[in-house]
Amino acid sequence: MVRSAHTDASAQRTSNIDILLLGDVRFVCLYNIIEELRLELNQLYAYKKLVDKEIIKLSEKLDKAINEYYQLQKTGR
Repeated sequence: MVRSAHTDASAQRTSNIDILLLGDVRFVCLYNIIEELRLELNQLYAYKKLVDKEIIKLSEKLDKAINEYYQLQKTGR
């Protein structure tokens, strides 16, 4: 059977999701936090300047959450 790159990528994504959901709920929680912060930042950006204190503060929060997510992914803890 010949598998396409698309099929392999799709299977990998499914496999990663299964591991994520079964392995550690913290990944899911952090992912949700990151998505919420990202959406909020995009909404603020629509009517505020990039140098606005609120945007900077939210951006720093998002950076921290992303770093925590990758650290958790790297160490598995």
